[in-house]
Amino acid sequence: MKKIGGEFEINPIVFNEMNLEDHHLPFLYSNGRIALLAILNHLKSAHSNIIHLPFYICSSVVDACRSAGFNLKFYELTENFEFPMEYLDFIGSNEVLLTVCYFGIINDNVIITEVKKRRNDVICISDQVMSYWTFENSLGDYSFTSLRKHFAIPEGALVNTTISIDDLYKETSINSFYKDKYIAAFLKFAEADESTYLELFSQGENLIDQETKEILQASKLSKYLYLNTEFEEIQSKRKVNTNFVYEYGKSLGFEFVFPKISKDSTPQHIPIWVSDGIHLRKKLFDEKIYLPIHWPGDSFNETSSISKKMQTQSISLIIDQRYDLQDLERMLNAVKKHA
Repeated sequence: MKKIGGEFEINPIVFNEMNLEDHHLPFLYSNGRIALLAILNHLKSAHSNIIHLPFYICSSVVDACRSAGFNLKFYELTENFEFPMEYLDFIGSNEVLLTVCYFGIINDNVIITEVKKRRNDVICISDQVMSYWTFENSLGDYSFTSLRKHFAIPEGALVNTTISIDDLYKETSINSFYKDKYIAAFLKFAEADESTYLELFSQGENLIDQETKEILQASKLSKYLYLNTEFEEIQSKRKVNTNFVYEYGKSLGFEFVFPKISKDSTPQHIPIWVSDGIHLRKKLFDEKIYLPIHWPGDSFNETSSISKKMQTQSISLIIDQRYDLQDLERMLNAVKKHA
C-alpha cells in the first residue's frame, strides 16, 4: 500500500549533472526560523524590540524571536484567521507585527495594507512558510518562506523585503542538519527500512532545533535543487489536487476550515474540522496515511481558543505533487471511514 504523507523522498539521480563549483547558486538560509532570525537581527538596532505574534503560531517562530532578543506579545486571530484591527491600539510606536499566510490560503496583503494605512510606523513581517508562491508579492516590510514543506528540498529559506537587503545576505556557515535529511530522503526513496530513515529525519529535526541562534545557510545540494525545480508544474499539480479534494470532500460531507478559497491560492494543506483530530490521525496511521501535526499546543497559547480548536478538532489533508487523484480519493475515503 502506497504511503501518503511524511517528508519528501529524493531520487539521487537528480544530482547526476550537478556542478558543485557553480558560482551562480542563490543564497538560501538554512530554514524558515533562521530566515526570520536574520530579519529580526536586521531590525533590532533601529526599531523597538517588541514583536506581536498570533497565538496560533509554530513554536519555532517564538523561539527565533526570543533568540533575537525580542519581547513577545500575543494576539488572538479573528474567526477568519486574520489579524484583528482593533488590536492596533495595543501596538506601540515602531513595534513589529507578524502575520501569517495560513495554509497558503490566507493572503495577508489586505491586512498589511490596512495596518500601514492606519499605522505606517508598524513594521510588518509576513510569515509565508505555508505559502511559497506568494511570498515575493507580499506587501510586508519583510516576508520569508521555506522550501522543505513544499518541495523535495530538505533545507532552504528565502527572504523578501521592501527595504535595502545588502546586509541581509552575508556568507555564513552551512547548517549541520542537511546531511541527515538527505540520507533519510535517499533511503526513503529506496524504500529502506522505515525505522532507519525516520530516525535520520528525527536526528535532522533535533539539529534544526539546536541551531537557533546563528545565521546559517543551506548547502550547495539544496541550492542546486532549488534552481532545478519545476515550480510551475508543481503548482499546477497542487491546484488540480486542491480542486479535487474540495469537490470530493464536499460530496463526503466534510466541513472545511476555509469553505471557499481563491483560485489564485496554492495551498500547503487543506484543513477540515473533525470531532477528534488526534484520534483520527492515529487511525489513519494504520492505513499508511500520515497527516501532519502543524503546531502542538504550547505554554504561550494555552489560553487561545483558536489554537486549541485547531490542535484538537482539525486535520490537514494532503494535496502535494507526489500524489495523483486515486491517492487522494483513498485518503479522503479513509478519513470518512474513521471520522
